[in-house]
Amino acid sequence: MTVGIFENAPTKVKGQPAKPVREKTTLVEGLEMYTSMSVVCSALAAKMAPYARNIKTFMQRRALSEILKTHKRPANFFGSEGNSIASLQLRKRSSADALDEKEHKVFVDCNIPVQTITEYTINSKYCDTSVPANVRRLRKVSVAIEKALGSNCPDDFIVSTTKTIVTDDTLEAICFGRRSKAETEMLLGLATTLAIGKPELVRNTTDNVHEAYDQAYECLFEGDDPDMMGPVFTTKG
Repeated sequence: MTVGIFENAPTKVKGQPAKPVREKTTLVEGLEMYTSMSVVCSALAAKMAPYARNIKTFMQRRALSEILKTHKRPANFFGSEGNSIASLQLRKRSSADALDEKEHKVFVDCNIPVQTITEYTINSKYCDTSVPANVRRLRKVSVAIEKALGSNCPDDFIVSTTKTIVTDDTLEAICFGRRSKAETEMLLGLATTLAIGKPELVRNTTDNVHEAYDQAYECLFEGDDPDMMGPVFTTKG
């Protein structure tokens, strides 16, 4: 199927983000407390990471066991421990996270279906409406790209991005196929993501919060000296 001017669209190339330039500082009220809280959040995130890994390892093993036993896609479930509960989800890999060439080859070699899609966008340099010529082009686009622009359309007016993504059919093929444990585990790792839904404390209690705070404090400070900051605290010259 031909797509006119889209057919010869050049591949979009990502540019490097500009690095911020350090300038003279300006007093901003509240910034110090915001920064301090950010450091505490970083400490909590550092402490949360191993717990998250353990939970996701359990989820992965549970999903793999169910697939090998039932050859069906496992359902999401609720996990609980003590005063906590959370939705634990095995999700299809996001379409925003495209497969690279090696990952694509793995699925092809295992006869697992994936989808290759091409997305077209108007090159951003032609979307600047402060340029009169761009305004004229965009007005024509709103009527009909090919009919209005024809041969006057720049070769790179439309840019394309092609990527291969995981679909529901991918997951169904992995789950329904009678594969070895090792192969199923490998494919599952490529095709899915593990998500811990918003966790909740079943009862209002301060005990759990105090324990979490104590662990964050340990991460923030080294030893018994509260003036010695831990690994999440860094100074800027």
